[in-house]
Amino acid sequence: MKHILWITLTLLGLHNTALADVSEDAFSRWKLGFNFATQPHFDRAGGVEITTPQLFGEQAAWALHLNYTFRDTASNQEITQFGADRLSVMLEARNSFYKDIASRYVRVGAGYTFISNKAVYNGDGFFSIPIDIGFDVIVADSGWSTQGYTTFFAQISVDAVFLESSKKKIAYETTFDSAALALGFRIYF
Repeated sequence: MKHILWITLTLLGLHNTALADVSEDAFSRWKLGFNFATQPHFDRAGGVEITTPQLFGEQAAWALHLNYTFRDTASNQEITQFGADRLSVMLEARNSFYKDIASRYVRVGAGYTFISNKAVYNGDGFFSIPIDIGFDVIVADSGWSTQGYTTFFAQISVDAVFLESSKKKIAYETTFDSAALALGFRIYF
């Protein structure tokens, strides 16, 4: 695992001298992130996010995470064109590893998905429980902020979706949305 991580860091242009002053709390800052994702049934997907600094915790840094995800299909698909944008609030647990230049995280929260085409879903939207698992690697000093960093990240996301049920005895049905793989960058300030 260390060899794979070292090769990845080398390919990203990292050098030990450039990261010599990385502190242990490098990942406990405000974070602004952007990503593009791949997800079955959607042609375009991505997101914008902001995360608070560490709120509490010792073994892991717990923070609050706000995310807006956009997803849509193209008009030439067999599936009717529609958008399924999601706004979510999540609690994030994060800890650093590999000399504090990388961190891993898990997020769980609540989300609401807005559907743009009534022919696809007879309602304004639906609730879900989004789950994200991922990691960050510091790739550069942000330059414009003291002790700020820019990171590359990869994550996999899945939603437990609550849809209005067609069955009379059950108010909602739970399904799992197809997993999304996202790649992007975050600015720590």
